[in-house]
Amino acid sequence: MPIFNFLQAGKGWLYSQCRPIIGEIMAVCKTPPPARLPHIRGLKMATAAAGIRYSDRDDLTLFALDKGANIGGIFTRNQIPGEPVIWNRELAKHGAVNGNARGILVVAGNANVHCGAEGAAASRRWAEATAKQLGCRAEEIWLAATGVIGETPPRGRVERALPQLTRNLQNKNWRAVSRAIWTTDTVEKAAGRQTSIGDAKVALAVVAKGSGMIAPDMATMLCFAFTDARLPPPLLRALLREAAAPFGHISVDGYPSTSDMVLFAATGATAHAPVRKISDKALVLFRRALREAMYDVALSVVGDGEGAGAVIELRVTGAPTDAVAERIVRGLAASPLVRTAFAGRDPNWGRLLQVAGALLPRTPRIVPEQISVFFDGLIVVRGGGVVSREAERRAARLMRQEQYSVTVDLDAGKSHARLFTCDLTKDYIDINASYRS
Repeated sequence: MPIFNFLQAGKGWLYSQCRPIIGEIMAVCKTPPPARLPHIRGLKMATAAAGIRYSDRDDLTLFALDKGANIGGIFTRNQIPGEPVIWNRELAKHGAVNGNARGILVVAGNANVHCGAEGAAASRRWAEATAKQLGCRAEEIWLAATGVIGETPPRGRVERALPQLTRNLQNKNWRAVSRAIWTTDTVEKAAGRQTSIGDAKVALAVVAKGSGMIAPDMATMLCFAFTDARLPPPLLRALLREAAAPFGHISVDGYPSTSDMVLFAATGATAHAPVRKISDKALVLFRRALREAMYDVALSVVGDGEGAGAVIELRVTGAPTDAVAERIVRGLAASPLVRTAFAGRDPNWGRLLQVAGALLPRTPRIVPEQISVFFDGLIVVRGGGVVSREAERRAARLMRQEQYSVTVDLDAGKSHARLFTCDLTKDYIDINASYRS
């Protein structure tokens, strides 16, 4: 199904956000303005300029949670993780005071990755200084950082900014928060819902950052979700694992960051009937709202891929196994040859077949003449060759859209896979070539 049809049929709220956006450097798909996000009772937030890397903007964010809040997290699978990821994993490993949390501190501009003992000491200082301001233990403070890898965090800047940060805490400041966590992002990424658990009304809000180092492997960004529902830690983690699935189906450049994480905190400020299992019928609407909000944010991340001019829904159908379908769709998303053709609005189907052929197993043998290729539902390749030059010209016109789909049908089974990616433009090179300057 072409991406526009998919969005319109199944995600009307998303389709309305994916129309062309004029007059700014922008992502292809935007989430609603953060100002529309609901107030989460039991949560306060603030931003400050600590001068970590940027001299003209806020780069430090604090989410302060009331006593009794629970938290769960999913973290990068990169084998060289950042110190904040290591810190959070230790909290999760030891139960994080039975899942409780009092704060999340987010640093932008320095990833605190591969900095040895100094990096680990910096994380400890950040947590201890934040805990002192909030009147809790360091083990109740979760950390996140994004930015340049391998640069030792500047000593003292975070700690000196924390008193101002805590003085500025307020109930709702989503726009400032969504911008303070940026690095190469160009648009805010946020989604909220008013939903219910049983008869009780509960609120849900999600903010994220992500533009580069995006790969279909867990979180692929920094994402922070909050609700005022009462959710015990095991249930919180189960809900997060389910809702975070869309983050495994987006790709910008094929590699997950060292710092990826999704944190989900429940303040418990809203009274409702106890829920302990994800299968509880009272959670049906809440689970749907959480999945939709996460989907909103995941697609806005790939739409804001560095230098992106289009979002492409890649689909592999008719594969002999799920593993084969997944391997090929990820290979297509990771191929510079394929994605530069997208940037040039060139329906170069030969590159698609080259990737598929390189990744297909030797058995069962695929019959090349049975493979078909579609651009936004228009068949271009069939029976071992191009349908017509006119079909190619029509496909090139379809590729001028800011969203379209590309499907490779192997006609060798019933398995399929889908992934959202973006084109690879010269702007991607410019952004990354100057990232540390």
